[in-house]
Amino acid sequence: MTGAACQMWKGDTTMIHKKYVNVIPQCLPDGSIDPLMLIWEDERVFIIDRVLETSLVVSGQGGLALLFRCVIHGCERNLYLEQGKIGENAKKPIRWFVKERSGGVRPLRDRPPSA
Repeated sequence: MTGAACQMWKGDTTMIHKKYVNVIPQCLPDGSIDPLMLIWEDERVFIIDRVLETSLVVSGQGGLALLFRCVIHGCERNLYLEQGKIGENAKKPIRWFVKERSGGVRPLRDRPPSA
């Protein structure tokens, strides 16, 4: 199946898909990239409080991605920057994504209004 992988979750088979999202990044002088905001498909904006860790991971079917372990609204979330496929015919755009379980991504919640 393209873009999906089966994983076991508490004894059930759950489909995992990439969900592409809009991200506003900060490009630093040393060449590194930090995501600042994630914009959901319904146009809600989530500020990324901090990046805990960045690592290079294999992203299904031979692609590479930078994994950003982030804190968003006090919860840890994984955000990926897809680097395309390895090989000479690899001409894919660079895109941001989160992993979505069948039935949807664990929802991000808006911050409660300040008192």
